[in-house]
Amino acid sequence: MRFNYLGTVSSSRCSRFVQVHLFTIAPLCGQMRSCKDGVPVRTYLFVTLLAVLFSVTIASAAGVAELVPTEPKKQAPSIMKKPEQPKITIPNLVNYTTRLSEKLIDLQSQLSKIVPPDKDLDKLARMEKSLESLNWETRMQQADTNLSYKRLSSTLQLLIQQQNDLNTMAEPLHEAVRLLDEQKEYWTREQATLQSWVEALKDNKTFSLFQDNVTKLQESITSALKDIDERMAATLTTLHKTSDLQVKLYNLKVTADDLLSELRKGGLEQTSPSMVSSQFYSRLHVALLRTTWQNMMTELAVSYRVTVDNGKTLLLILTFPVLLSIIIIVNRDKLKKHKNWAMMTDCPVAFSFFTVLIFVVPFMEMAATRMQPLMSIGLILSVMMLAGKLEKQSIWVVRFIVFYTFFLVLNILVELVKVPLPVARIYVVVGSSCWLAYFIWRISRLRGKEHRYVRWALLATCLSLIVIAIAAFSGYDEFAQYLFKGIFLTIFLFICSIILFHVIRILLELLLTMLPVIRRHADVIITALQPFIFILCAILFYSTVASVWLLFSTTQDAITALADFGFPLGGYTLTMQTVLVAVSVIYGAILISRAIQAILLDEIMPRKNIDKGVQLSIARLVHYAILLIGFLVLLQIMGVSLTKLTILGGALGVGIGFGLQAIVNNFASGLILLFERPIKVGDTIELETDMGVVKKLGLRSTIIQTFDNAEIVVPNSELVTTQVTNWTLAERKARVKIPIGVAYGSDISQVLEILLTVGKEHPMTLTTPPPTALFLSFGASSLDFELRVWIIDFNDRRQVQSELNQEINSELADAGIEIPFPQTDLHLRTVDSEAAETLHAQGAVADVR
Repeated sequence: MRFNYLGTVSSSRCSRFVQVHLFTIAPLCGQMRSCKDGVPVRTYLFVTLLAVLFSVTIASAAGVAELVPTEPKKQAPSIMKKPEQPKITIPNLVNYTTRLSEKLIDLQSQLSKIVPPDKDLDKLARMEKSLESLNWETRMQQADTNLSYKRLSSTLQLLIQQQNDLNTMAEPLHEAVRLLDEQKEYWTREQATLQSWVEALKDNKTFSLFQDNVTKLQESITSALKDIDERMAATLTTLHKTSDLQVKLYNLKVTADDLLSELRKGGLEQTSPSMVSSQFYSRLHVALLRTTWQNMMTELAVSYRVTVDNGKTLLLILTFPVLLSIIIIVNRDKLKKHKNWAMMTDCPVAFSFFTVLIFVVPFMEMAATRMQPLMSIGLILSVMMLAGKLEKQSIWVVRFIVFYTFFLVLNILVELVKVPLPVARIYVVVGSSCWLAYFIWRISRLRGKEHRYVRWALLATCLSLIVIAIAAFSGYDEFAQYLFKGIFLTIFLFICSIILFHVIRILLELLLTMLPVIRRHADVIITALQPFIFILCAILFYSTVASVWLLFSTTQDAITALADFGFPLGGYTLTMQTVLVAVSVIYGAILISRAIQAILLDEIMPRKNIDKGVQLSIARLVHYAILLIGFLVLLQIMGVSLTKLTILGGALGVGIGFGLQAIVNNFASGLILLFERPIKVGDTIELETDMGVVKKLGLRSTIIQTFDNAEIVVPNSELVTTQVTNWTLAERKARVKIPIGVAYGSDISQVLEILLTVGKEHPMTLTTPPPTALFLSFGASSLDFELRVWIIDFNDRRQVQSELNQEINSELADAGIEIPFPQTDLHLRTVDSEAAETLHAQGAVADVR
């Protein structure tokens, strides 16, 4: 027995996209730069941590809830329970027959909802034909001395797929049998009861008035029982055939599992003589060529037969990429406007084939496993053509892609013709030696620190190739082929993962651009969805590579093991599936909330001329509502009842009462601010000595940006309980006051006229209300006036005040009106004689004692 070189893993119907065939791989996204272009790493880590903490909280709550004594649930009474026998009278007979007539109508309605078994018989016929093909494939592999792991794994996946289909078909059949059995028991009992009533009342003269109705009712019950028997017989026949197929499928699945176990056991054993021994060369003779030629002819004949039998399916598969390629080519000029779509516009054919093989083929009926090599070749060619379009590649990378493509295709051809084991060993040794020489040459040519990671990767690959060559040369051909296939297929999966990430991104962006409402936000949405794409690709890559390296029999087993991986926590097992579900729901709620907020703020509310602060308040409320809905949905998905959180809620209540009073107070104040709206985003407020603009209104605190560009975080409770001056609550119009003092003796009417003229001529002052000039008081050194004007926006008041001051100063100077400075009389009691003479000479001192 030997392993094949390039394997494929088929998909399961129950989870077609996750458990895809190897030629429809969707592995881990290899570009770690997505965090740079997408959601910041800290955001994603925060959401992940939040989800894990939530999962732990739910686990704790579930563990605590188990300690709470709950009342046993009362079972609902069965409709088939025999009612208490009333007294046999004519009025009771009338009521009884009326009730039975109504239930007969309900019976007809229930029977009409049961799926006719005839439809299932057609499906079973197709499944039985497919099962015969799988049985023949399994028996051929069981007798094959050069057993192919790829074909065996593909057959196992198809068996699992058929098993899931049969289980899905059997469930409604079992339910129908149960329902028909209950109805048969119930109506048989009611028929006997009705007959007993007739026997008891047949001597009553009044009974003759109702005898015809009772007779018709008895005939209806007999007809209903006959209908039930017929449906029961047909349903049991279909169920019996389904059970037979399930047993056969289970037998084939056990056989395939045993063959896989044998493959794993023989992995580290020396199964062939060393290439330095004469026994190895004695096996090399002309008959090997004849055997290879016969195998090739047999494979061509079988492939031709399979292609003819599945011609319509193959033609349908080819139709999808051809149509998609034509659409891309026709609209290439429009698509080229998006720089991120270069992969699609430069290689439309390869892009189309890759998309169809990944997203369309897994959902089609592909019973012929021999068509998979052809699909694998198509996937390899499309992936390698698209790989050159990821970035501007150097010439050696392009050559590597070309050689690697040729090598993978050659592996498939070698497997198809079933090359004899000695020739296969020589192929492995020569192939690994050639790649080893190539990688060593590349390592010697790579210089600089920027290539150090590439050198380390190539060095690790070289070491693996040395191990492969030594193992194949020494006769450990199973182990050599295991490493040979695993290494080169893993490299292909890695390249395929990068292509898949970009293809999913392009398709999502193309879909979003078709929606006019969210077209402008397509880039933001795609960037936010990148973590989801990354997680999806990681799961698919893990499941596929684990299957390739024989860690699990199928991709479904790998995914199941990953989902069930976890650790116990307080009587509750916290699994990877739980964490992923929590992350997906929480992060999805956040994304939906952001998308709806963007649509409301950019598309809907601006058309309604709603105030900006009102828009932000509505968007914030919508955000909190969606998060609450997401939380409740998560509880429902996790299977946690709200009543089970009673003890945890009580504990939190005690904590709130002692240590979280301020937080709860701020939270309640935030709700008051959102609903009452005394302060809105964009308002200019004054809080004690600070003045600024409200930038963000949260549930716990509010951020105020001062005019010095400082941000002040104010708890919401202070905004609710203390006095806050809101300059722009009702409107943004404000009054500007300009105080001015002139010298005593100035013409008061002239000063008032100048002030009014300056106020009216300024372009930013309002005419309604008009500017006013007031003579306020007699000051210590001046006559005090004040100019009052109204402006349209409060934020312009400092600019208007400065410009009015400049204009007033200029007008008063032109009019010769003096703006005095404060004057003070100084009385000196004693002074030096020399200083006194100087002061008298300057006239500064009138009298010195």
